[in-house]
Amino acid sequence: MSKQAAFLLVHVANALSLVRLFAVPVIVVLIWRAPEDASSRYAAFWLIACLHAADMLDGYLARKGSRRLAVRNYFGEMVDPIADKMYIGAAYVTLAVTDEVAGPFAALVLFRDSAIILGWTVVYRRFGVRLLPNSLGKVTDAGLAVLVCAVLLQVDQTVLGLMTYTAAALTVASGVSYGRMAARAGSRASFRRLRAIAAARRDRAAGNRIRSAP
Repeated sequence: MSKQAAFLLVHVANALSLVRLFAVPVIVVLIWRAPEDASSRYAAFWLIACLHAADMLDGYLARKGSRRLAVRNYFGEMVDPIADKMYIGAAYVTLAVTDEVAGPFAALVLFRDSAIILGWTVVYRRFGVRLLPNSLGKVTDAGLAVLVCAVLLQVDQTVLGLMTYTAAALTVASGVSYGRMAARAGSRASFRRLRAIAAARRDRAAGNRIRSAP
């Protein structure tokens, strides 16, 4: 693969992330209208399904292009998880307002996603470490997207209840997992910083001994 093709893959991946971000108000409008308009309900379903497919595609394209260029796609690493959290969060908040999902469940999803974004921001600003999505987080995001689609398709309530409990368990587990990841990253960064400070002090002390020697 040429470098031009690799650049194109990265740019396409970033563009797909931006599409998910800009689709948030469209999702809100369609889901808001869904109880009264079947066409809006199905349009929201297809939009969510396509956005999740785009999420999986842009991750693959970004990894492939970045490996060829031997550089990190910092823009994509920042925008991609934010776009995911925004469109899924907007869907659940609107579904809760229209009484299609339980309010506490939507609040759980919103709390988890807000905590992840806040945690990533704090760890990066304080320690300079960028945290990336893990496997459990990706499974949870997929489960949440599938649950939105199931709600929009009005599947059997028993099945929907089971899916909701499963998604809630995944949401809690992935939130704890990301919290531990952030704590470990912060601890490692702090340890490296302390070692660097100690090494600098040893170097200064050695330099002072050399200068004071007769």
